[in-house]
Amino acid sequence: MKLLKLFLCAAILASSINGVYAAENSGVAEALKQVKERVDTSEYSDFSSSYYQNDGEETVYNFSWSKGEDSSAELYISYQGGVVTNYSKYDYDNNDEAKAFSLDDAEAMQIAKEFIERINPDIYQDIVINPADEQSIQSYEYEFDIYRSKNGVPVLWETGYVDISKNTKEVSSFYINYSQGIEFKSNDSIISEDEAKAAYKKLITPTLRYNLKRDYSKKTITPYLEYVPKDSSLAINAYNGEVYKLKSGGDIIYNKSMMAREDAAADGSGFTPAEIEETDRIAGLLSEDDAIKEARNNEIIALPKNMECSYISLRKSWYDKNEYSYELSFEGDEKYISVRLDAKTGEILSFYNYSGKDNGSGQDRKTEEAKAKKAFSKLAGNKSAEYELVESEDTGIVSYVRIYNGLDVYGDSAYFYFDESDNITEYNLQYTKNLTFPEQDGVISPEDAAEKAFEQIGFGLAYVIDEKTAQPVYCLGKDGNAESFTMNPFSGNLTDYDGEDLKSNKKIEYSDIDNHYGKDIFLTLAKYGIGFNEKELKPDEPITQAEYFTLLNDAFGYYDDIEEIYSGMIRWGELSADERDDNGVLTREKAAIFMIRQTGGEEYAKYDDIFAQPFNDVTKNKGYIAILKAKKIVNGDGSGNFYPDKTVTRGEALIMIYNNFAN
Repeated sequence: MKLLKLFLCAAILASSINGVYAAENSGVAEALKQVKERVDTSEYSDFSSSYYQNDGEETVYNFSWSKGEDSSAELYISYQGGVVTNYSKYDYDNNDEAKAFSLDDAEAMQIAKEFIERINPDIYQDIVINPADEQSIQSYEYEFDIYRSKNGVPVLWETGYVDISKNTKEVSSFYINYSQGIEFKSNDSIISEDEAKAAYKKLITPTLRYNLKRDYSKKTITPYLEYVPKDSSLAINAYNGEVYKLKSGGDIIYNKSMMAREDAAADGSGFTPAEIEETDRIAGLLSEDDAIKEARNNEIIALPKNMECSYISLRKSWYDKNEYSYELSFEGDEKYISVRLDAKTGEILSFYNYSGKDNGSGQDRKTEEAKAKKAFSKLAGNKSAEYELVESEDTGIVSYVRIYNGLDVYGDSAYFYFDESDNITEYNLQYTKNLTFPEQDGVISPEDAAEKAFEQIGFGLAYVIDEKTAQPVYCLGKDGNAESFTMNPFSGNLTDYDGEDLKSNKKIEYSDIDNHYGKDIFLTLAKYGIGFNEKELKPDEPITQAEYFTLLNDAFGYYDDIEEIYSGMIRWGELSADERDDNGVLTREKAAIFMIRQTGGEEYAKYDDIFAQPFNDVTKNKGYIAILKAKKIVNGDGSGNFYPDKTVTRGEALIMIYNNFAN
């Protein structure tokens, strides 16, 4: 999301600088008038603008203001058809550090509502505002997700965001994707949600497949089973319960065609001449000359004789020390061909032949499939029999996916690209060797997988825009997003890209804090996912070292498991191996030391001599405790004592973390 925001701002700035227009007939003056009625720009002195118009669409006007060369204050606005679609306000001159809790939920929501109503009064009633699922305690902004609705029904991909500065308490950025002139079909006489779910289970049944988990530290690849949607671009037509093809946008993961285009994983770094000389001694490796001959003699690549080899590199597989490949480049007559081949067998793994010809309207899918089938058999030999053609009507690319025991092997794919004359210009094969595939015994049914997806992702009615008409459909997702999933086929839990259960936001609720003085602090941190995922906080019980480090890790936005936390702390010098004591309780002094290390202040904290005595009873590690006292993270007993050897409680640890971000 942050990258998208930066991209939008950069695009507006670039177009503002380069735009040239005739103001008298472009509509710029009227658009600017409308914007200035909604946004106060009186503090800015410099102004520039540009506009563009796509065929048949409303003109998009981009306006930018600044305070001159000596200021970094800038304002960017995009306006289209009466709607402010983008708003970004920055003032790096006013860079006071924002306090994490300077905005409460209700105040932030009110600011967002008033802003949207002011800048977009005509569409305000159709915009739904929700706090972002993952608020960050480190962020200088309070973040909201927004989406367009019509008659209470979300409109797919008509979404955006509103960010509010915790420092200035005003909107710093806003964006909405809002299509103009849409005719919304009636929601009368549509099927029920239960009927749509039944149709989804029947027509868009989740599909079982193999995926490959790559462990870069152990240099292993392990197959595992997962459920994915049959086709993430499909929904249920709300009128008749039939399949509806979503035509654009969306939060959609790879389907087979996209999967087959996925390139091979990086194979390691190129060898130096000394390393190549050493690896040449390994029995069975082709020499450089033999590798070049294999490329030259391949009839599919069809290298012209006058092209010279301009580059060659031997690379070792990142996970198998016995696997090597050559990468070669050939140049001549303004042509370029690259080839990657197996350094032991000479098998062509990929090639790219720049022909200078693009795809064309005269291409024929059947011709391309026939050429790809013949070439695949010659290039991959027996391996090609393990792959199945990905059915498609598109021309210019023919894709294959590897099949094992009737299931797709995600990531193991092959594809051919063709130019306008249906000549092969590119080929790539990904084939993972030495895999042991798990059995399918014990997986839940596709129907149960669909039901699990409904429960965890959401399923409901939405509008999808096709050209200028909005059609009601039922699909996975909510709040204007059509979503996909990967799922553990045994437990039904949603998974990440490694097949591990997704770490959902912790909904922390405690039953034992009503009478505790730190209740409000505990509940505030809980909203940011910081705390103990238990029914009872037990605020007055001692905290263990592992629990404290987990809280700190969550507070600083990492969310690792405890082994990763300890490994990282030791690797970065924040903890010595001898200091690890998972179940040991912490003293107040140790808690102070570890917090300073986490925040990067130990470079100065370790010098006792430069710090005044922070408390009466602190005689060592004064710097650590003095810094925390100065930042009001620790306060002592009010009588000048800190009690450094006293055990830290779970509640006190949370209060320290809260104070670190609040002060």
